[in-house]
Amino acid sequence: ENRPALNQGAHEVRVRYDDAGNYTQTDYFAADGSAVRDEQWGAASVRIGRDARGNATEVRLFDERGQPTIGTAGYSWYKVTYDARDRAVEHAYFDANGAPIALKKSGAAITREVYDTRGQLATVRHFDETGARVLNANGAFRFDTERDARGNPITTRYFDVAERPVLTKSGY
Repeated sequence: ENRPALNQGAHEVRVRYDDAGNYTQTDYFAADGSAVRDEQWGAASVRIGRDARGNATEVRLFDERGQPTIGTAGYSWYKVTYDARDRAVEHAYFDANGAPIALKKSGAAITREVYDTRGQLATVRHFDETGARVLNANGAFRFDTERDARGNPITTRYFDVAERPVLTKSGY
């Protein structure tokens, strides 16, 4: 049909890397060379900031004019905090003006993660834009996961904002 092939709504995808080989930016373009939003991110440009160890510390989304934009997940940018073992211990989401914003899918603006002695994710807690405890979209503030000797999850427990056991919207 003589139409350009598209990948997630873009004809051309350009990717950039830093000196260490870490992915740092993706830009999406239409066949005429103009910037276009891709379908996955809902942004024309995705830029990733990294710390000295190469961890992705922030992801920022931009529109066709290079301005901050709200993407398909409901945020403009997010930052990730890592512990000394390079494990993500907090994710915080923001709008285009830098104000905290709750995600459409989870209902949380901040998630905090705790790991067990083997480095496996053990606990996740959800918070709103003010830092107050909040139920996620599944109806739980916190969930704890126990694992067997091989690291396989064997038990997950869900709790409300008062740390009481809760039946989630998923039925468990």
